[in-house]
Amino acid sequence: MSRRPSAAARVWDAVALVLVLGGGALYAWSHAGMKSIITTQIRAARVDSPNFVRWNGYRQSSNVALALVGVGIVVGVISYLRARREPDAPIA
Repeated sequence: MSRRPSAAARVWDAVALVLVLGGGALYAWSHAGMKSIITTQIRAARVDSPNFVRWNGYRQSSNVALALVGVGIVVGVISYLRARREPDAPIA
């Protein structure tokens, strides 16, 4: 029989899940924003153009999103390793 996970283990798992889902949602939002810039009328790209500024904002948010997903995966691995290390407790 397997043992029931502790409350702390469930919190670690929930944090990992929130980080991965939040990062995925932010990445999807960034992708949609970048796609909307591409589909608009293209003018001469200048550093001070509004579309260039928007593109950089979406690019930065997509980098943050990928970092959140990475941190979520690390937290999930840590949660797994912590759960394996805990001594077996009887199921109540």
